[in-house]
Amino acid sequence: MKWLERNYPKWTTALLALILIFGLGLRLHKLGFKSLHGDEYKTLWVLSRPTIREIFRVTYITREAHRPPLAYTVDHFMYKAFGASPTVMRLPRVICGVLTIYFCFICIRRLHSPLAGLIAASIVAFHPYYIAISQEARDYAWLLCFGILSTHLYLKLKENRSSTFAEYAFYIGSCLVPI
Repeated sequence: MKWLERNYPKWTTALLALILIFGLGLRLHKLGFKSLHGDEYKTLWVLSRPTIREIFRVTYITREAHRPPLAYTVDHFMYKAFGASPTVMRLPRVICGVLTIYFCFICIRRLHSPLAGLIAASIVAFHPYYIAISQEARDYAWLLCFGILSTHLYLKLKENRSSTFAEYAFYIGSCLVPI
């Protein structure tokens, strides 16, 4: 076991990079192949609003489609810049899915070991459920990504007693973003 700890940076970084690349490839594979379905049409309906202010009015005042504000904001700019194709609508979730793989690695590495972090990252990267939620224009990928990030930040703050105000603010922000 000493060999693993001593040579940790070399092989762990290479394996994590490989897991992230394969995870990205699996999430991009046939991303635009399926047409929009179910709740994704509601997402498209909300994004067809002309301004972010109108989107927030529809989602938070009238409560017609409640989703996290960051998700709608990112979706709005993607919609305006690249149009309303299924691929464009799902691409931010792919990015969240890949970030989830990385955040899962660093969180489990902090709790247990680099090897356990790689195993957890591999599970998130290759499990069909996590791939599927990264390919839907819904909020599940956002919730998972920021949930794991806020867990990691909580563990980091718990270990470091001399944390700054900015670190606490970032932790609270990462907890509130998916709401």
